[in-house]
Amino acid sequence: MLGESKQFQKLIFVSVGIIALIIGAKALRVHREEVTKSEIIISKTSSEQMWTKVSGVVMPDIITMGFDKTGRYGAVVSLEGFLMKTNDGGNNWFEAGYIPLEDGDIPNAIAVKADGKLVIGIGVDESAYTAIYQETDNSNWKQTKCVDCGGIFAGSSDGSMFVGGGGLIINQNDQSNQNNRINESNRNNQINVSYLPDWGKTTLYGVAQNHSDNEFSENSQINNSINQNKVSDNNKILVVGESNLVAISESDNKWNVISPPTGKILPFYAGAINSEKALVGGVNGSLWQFEFNSNKWRQIKGLKEQVSVLSMLIAENEMIVAGGELAGKAFIISSKGNDIWQYDLLPKGVSKIVCLAITNKSILAATSDGYILKRTKSSVDF
Repeated sequence: MLGESKQFQKLIFVSVGIIALIIGAKALRVHREEVTKSEIIISKTSSEQMWTKVSGVVMPDIITMGFDKTGRYGAVVSLEGFLMKTNDGGNNWFEAGYIPLEDGDIPNAIAVKADGKLVIGIGVDESAYTAIYQETDNSNWKQTKCVDCGGIFAGSSDGSMFVGGGGLIINQNDQSNQNNRINESNRNNQINVSYLPDWGKTTLYGVAQNHSDNEFSENSQINNSINQNKVSDNNKILVVGESNLVAISESDNKWNVISPPTGKILPFYAGAINSEKALVGGVNGSLWQFEFNSNKWRQIKGLKEQVSVLSMLIAENEMIVAGGELAGKAFIISSKGNDIWQYDLLPKGVSKIVCLAITNKSILAATSDGYILKRTKSSVDF
C-alpha cells in the first residue's frame, strides 16, 4: 500500500513537471512571438524595384530637392546655390540660374510654390544666422534675414515646413504666429518663427507633415506646449533631431515627445509620417517605426552601423522608401507597408542619397554627386 502511494506521488510530480514544461514552452513561444512582432528585419534579398539615372542631369553637390503640391514643378539646389528645375514631374530638367548667396550661406531647404517659384531656407554652420530667399519675377530674389533665429537645416518634402537650430520651426502656411523673433535691422523683411518648448531646444534635422485632406492646412498653428495624450489621426507634424529627439504635434496644436528607446544618444536625420505610422532614421543604421494604433515603437533591423539614413517618404499607396549612405555610396531600401523591407537596385557608382521626393510621375532620388534617379521596374544596366 505504501509503495503504491509513493508511486502515485511520483506520478503526480512527473505530471506537474510535464505541465510546467508545457506552460514554459508556451510562454517562451509567446515571448518570441512578441519579440518578433516588436522588430522588423530587413531582407538581404533585393526588391524588384530599380532606379535609373534621368538622362542629361548632372549638377554636383546637390543639397536638396523639392516639388510643389501637384508634383509637377520641382527643383534641386546645389551647395553653391546653382539651380535646376523641371515642369513635367522630373522627366526633364533644365538649368535655372543661381541664388545670390552670401558667404557661408548653405541652402538646406527648398519649397516650390504652385507657380513654380522657389523659397530657399538658409543655415550657416555653427551659427544661429537664418535667411530665406524668395524667387520673384524675372528670376530675381528677395532676401529675408534673422541673425539669431537658429538657422534652417531641413525642410519637409512638400516645402510647407522648415526647421533648424534651437528647435526652430517655420510654417510656410502660418504667418500669423505670435512667437516672432525678428532682427531689429530687418523689420521690413520679417521671418515669422516658432520654437519647440525647452525640452526641444536642440538642432532639428528633419521634418515631415501629414495632411488628412492631402492639402496644406491654412489654419495650422504651432503652440509651444506638451501633451502626453495619444496622437490623433488628423494633421500631424513630425520633427527629428539631435539626442534622439522625435516629437509630433497633434491637430490641437500641442507637442508630444515620442523618442524611441534606442539605448544610445544619436541624432535622427530623417522622418516620414502618415495617418497610421511614423518612421525615423539616422546614424549607425538606426531605423524605427512608430505605430499610432498601439502607441509603440518597432525597430527595423538589418542596416550596418556604417549606414546613415538621410531621407525617407511614405507614398499614397503606402510604399515606404528610405535612402542615405553606406561608406559614401548610395543605398535605398523600400517596403510596401507590409513590414517586408528589401534593398532596391541602384546604378553603379552613385554617391549618397541626399533627398527623396514624390512627383506626379514617380519617386525620385537626388545624389550628392549630381544625379537624379527615377524609381522604375524596367530593366537597367548595372
